[in-house]
Order: sequence, then C-alpha cells, then structure tokens
Amino acid sequence: MTVRDFVYLDIERVKSIIAQVEAGYVDTAARSRSQTAGLTGAVEGGLLTILKGTAEAQSLKTTEESETRSLHDYIYNRVEKALVDHGLLREIPNDMLGRSERALHDQLRDTDFILARGMVHLNDYARARELLQHYNELGAFIARASVESAEAPSTKAKRELLKAKLTRMNLDKQYLKGMQLWFDVFYGARLVVKMMALPGQPNARLVGSLLSEYLRDARDAIVFKYTSRPTSEWTMLAQVAAVPPPVDIDAAGDGGDDSAEGIDHALSELFEAVSGLEIMAHAVKYPEVSVTPIALYREHRRSSS
Repeated sequence: MTVRDFVYLDIERVKSIIAQVEAGYVDTAARSRSQTAGLTGAVEGGLLTILKGTAEAQSLKTTEESETRSLHDYIYNRVEKALVDHGLLREIPNDMLGRSERALHDQLRDTDFILARGMVHLNDYARARELLQHYNELGAFIARASVESAEAPSTKAKRELLKAKLTRMNLDKQYLKGMQLWFDVFYGARLVVKMMALPGQPNARLVGSLLSEYLRDARDAIVFKYTSRPTSEWTMLAQVAAVPPPVDIDAAGDGGDDSAEGIDHALSELFEAVSGLEIMAHAVKYPEVSVTPIALYREHRRSSS
C-alpha cells in the first residue's frame, strides 16, 4: 500500500488526461449539504441565527473543499494507472536504456509522459531575488554577529576581524543591481523544481516550473518544511516539454538577415541579440530536460514484513 503526500497537483491537467484516456470525466463528486437551502432565511432569527448560519456555511465550504481535494487525489491514482495500462508512461530510470548523462536527451521525446523518482532542488526565484536585494545588509549583520561571538584577544583584534569579514562579504552595488535586473527580466517569480532522475548523474535533471495555484501549501511554507534541498527522494509525474540540444552561446546571434535594411535590419539584430540572451539565461540547458510537472509528492510505503 502506498500513501502519497502531495506537494503539488495540477488538477486541470489530471482531469484533461483522464477525460481523454477514459472518454469522459465527472467533474466533481463532492456532496453538497441540504442545509444550504435554509441559510438564506437566517437573518430573520436575529444575530445568533446569523452567526450560526455563517458558521454552518463556512463549515460546509470547508467540508466540500476537503472532499473535492480528496477526489482529486483519487483521480490522480486513476490517471497514473490509465497511463500505465495504455503504455503511455515511462518510468525513470527503470525504462531508460543506460544511465549516462546523455540518456535523458537521447531517449526522451517531446510530449512523453514520465514518472521519475529522485532527489530534488526547489529554486524559488522570487525569494532569491529578495535575498539578493538585501545581501549586503544581511552579510554585515552576519559578520558582526560572528565577530561578537568570536574569541579575540582584544577590541582592536575584533575590529580588524570585522573589517576583514565585511570586505569579504560585501558585493559591489552595481553588480547587485545588475543581478536584480537579470532576475526581473528573465526569471520573474517562478518556483522551479529540478529532479536528479538518474543515479550518479547530477547534471541529468528534469526541470519544470510549479504553478502557485496547484501547490498544497504556500511556497514559503513548503521551503520551511522541506528546505530548498530536501533530503529524501520525491516522485514526479510530468510531461516532457522540450529536450534542449547542445547550444553554442557564442554562435547564438549568427544567422541574421543581412539583406534587410533600415528599421527591419535593426529589429532583426535586436531579436537575434535577445535570442542569445534568452539562451544564456534559460533555466533548462543540455543535458537537462524541460518538463511540465503534473504531480509532485512524497511516498509512504507499507513494508511487506
């Protein structure tokens, strides 16, 4: 028996898949309560009745949300089984021929459904940008705190130690400003999961963005509970989005339309330059594979003993 602790579940994709493979889908089986019909007349009973009606309505809403979420979890079980039964799901690494760094790149194709298990990294770009914005202030605080707790022979020695630490931990303001601009333009507020899907191959990763509306907890709560580098293996159901080829960044701007003139020529060069920057900044690079996560969860398996 397996119990899944879902961190992420894209229920819209789950419903789309089950509708296609099972030729139909009942949108929800959450039961509504008959009490809702009587809540509209609650005002006549005075303040206590209003409060009681509000409490009942809130209780009903919470119950229905809980039932709907449980239904979604059950639908996921059906989706995974249906994909296996129809031969549409590849398990990684079990279904891979070889486990080299190139294996994911050479064997996976766009739109493949995959079920992978491995260690994950959670990269919260919004959080990273916030930390970057206050990097020097945090560095100064950490330096002072460490010096205060250090055993130095004299006050002068502490001052020298603090000066050295501040110098080492302080970054140029223009550099920090440029890094913040880079985050704003290319990364935004994405939460990205990177899964090491092949044992012994840390660069062969599955990479995908997690949408906030399908997270089971707030993103800061997830990082607080599991850290950005969880110490246990997670499981991910995903669909391959793109298999990036090896790219020569220096050549990314070549191939512009030399025959264009005036503004067309200028725009052509601009778009070629932007293309080169996007390739440099893209979060998914060979030999990684870009995926669309459908579910991300931890498993609890009952032992056979």
